[in-house]
Amino acid sequence: MAVPAGFIGATKRLEFTVIGDAMNKAARYCDKAPAGQVLISPTVFEHAFRSIQAEPTTIGTKHEGDLPAYVVKGKRN
Repeated sequence: MAVPAGFIGATKRLEFTVIGDAMNKAARYCDKAPAGQVLISPTVFEHAFRSIQAEPTTIGTKHEGDLPAYVVKGKRN
């Protein structure tokens, strides 16, 4: 999924940012992962499952309810 990216702001303060639903969901996964843990979405897991060991879980969110997620445990041998 693509996200709009670009510069936002005024001449004196210009920042590069990304916006959209995909970015909001990515932020939810990052916010819910404790220090040292990696949480990924089912879409990322579909692309990486041959290379990683992961366990399914869910993360609670305020607006979307529970989101499916995977906790990355390590790399496959």
